[in-house]
Amino acid sequence: MELQLHLMLCDHAAAIGPRLYINGGGWDVRSPMPQPWALALEVKVPWHDNNRSFPYVLELLDADGQPVEVDTPKGKQPIKTDGNITLTARPGLKPGSQIVGVAAALLLPIPLPPDAQYEWKLTLDGHTRDEWRVAFSTSAMPAGFAAAAAG
Repeated sequence: MELQLHLMLCDHAAAIGPRLYINGGGWDVRSPMPQPWALALEVKVPWHDNNRSFPYVLELLDADGQPVEVDTPKGKQPIKTDGNITLTARPGLKPGSQIVGVAAALLLPIPLPPDAQYEWKLTLDGHTRDEWRVAFSTSAMPAGFAAAAAG
């Protein structure tokens, strides 16, 4: 058994204890307007990885695989987050069992250009795989907002 990982885009997510609470999960198209959003993450590892800490990086990439950047007080910076996830066997879990960990990343409500393609890419413990990416697109600008922006 090897490490397994699942990412999901959602409106809101919270990891509380061993449970992952998801609202509005599984979408792949969002408005270009700023809105709350989140990434839900489930990681499964073999028993021998008990209490092991895995460093991770989540990066927002555009359709060309380039980092999406935002203006900050330090100039343009890529949109990414990093940290560590430690997977620990819960009390009573039988030795040899698969260990499951969950996490949630609440994302900044940033505007994104309309009619564009993006993906969140996860690098875990220095490795990435195609299935550790979650793609989405932005819809066209709502009619009322497009007219206001043009006028």
